[in-house]
Amino acid sequence: MKGPTLAGPSSSLSGHCNEPPITPNEQIAAFRNEILAAIPEEYIERLEDQEALALVGRDAEIVALYLSRFWHFESPWWADEALRIVFASKLPATKAVETAFGRAADLRLRDKGQNKGQFLRQAWEDRAFFLVAVMREAGVSANEASHQAARWRDEFSVGAFTAKASTIEKEFPKWANDPLRGKVWCGQLSQETEGLTPAQKADLIQANKLRARILPPCPDGLRGNRRD
Repeated sequence: MKGPTLAGPSSSLSGHCNEPPITPNEQIAAFRNEILAAIPEEYIERLEDQEALALVGRDAEIVALYLSRFWHFESPWWADEALRIVFASKLPATKAVETAFGRAADLRLRDKGQNKGQFLRQAWEDRAFFLVAVMREAGVSANEASHQAARWRDEFSVGAFTAKASTIEKEFPKWANDPLRGKVWCGQLSQETEGLTPAQKADLIQANKLRARILPPCPDGLRGNRRD
């Protein structure tokens, strides 16, 4: 599926056919930059005064990720998520956002594209893996973090999107390094923790270790068998 000039997985940034295909990293950066460039200068100055510019940049990057997912997976649901964050964060609805939302409506009218079940599975996967990333950043072992994420995913998806802890542990590095999956969130998480003082980082580690133990222990049925 070919999207707009900035978005299509098989198109270049300028749209010339003889140029190399755009990569997911380039695609996400292009969408993010388009959004940030559309923010009025006076609004950016106010954000800098409130030290909130970094937060806007993070939101713009998440919108860009969702737009890229939309074109890559042909998923109208990810276009919905992108527009939701645009409205919630008061970001400009750029041409890329409008094009994706219009294309999403077209997919729905023709009953095409990724179904809701596939979208929800991806969304639950994101939440579980991000929980692992937060706990790993807080010093929790990969094994314990995966067990807690498996327990959490089963509990809050009411068993609809269960995954074994062994699978989560094995698949987490792939998710964390994939630009269309978890690379954006892991990068943002790393940037946030890098700016902390030693005392703040110690408090974060302690808080996340406590959070990791809120749920009951992972039952045997969710542990799985880790095989490399």
